[in-house]
Amino acid sequence: MLNDLKDYSVLLAGAASLQIEEINVRVFGSELEASFHAITQDAGVRLDMQIDPDLDVIRSDRRKIRQIITNLVTNAIN
Repeated sequence: MLNDLKDYSVLLAGAASLQIEEINVRVFGSELEASFHAITQDAGVRLDMQIDPDLDVIRSDRRKIRQIITNLVTNAIN
């Protein structure tokens, strides 16, 4: 987990190119919950995303956020 966050810090520091885009947080969260539903259900856990109601759109690297969340979910399952 910490390594993933450090990797993101490296990206932000300019060591790797970012693919910055505008991301609708609620839509992206729903997509993530749907994509992890089967694996978390099989493991007997649930991905519960709590999104600040005031947060609408962010600018970030969608691929990197997905990678971090994938690693967090995988670690929780293992």
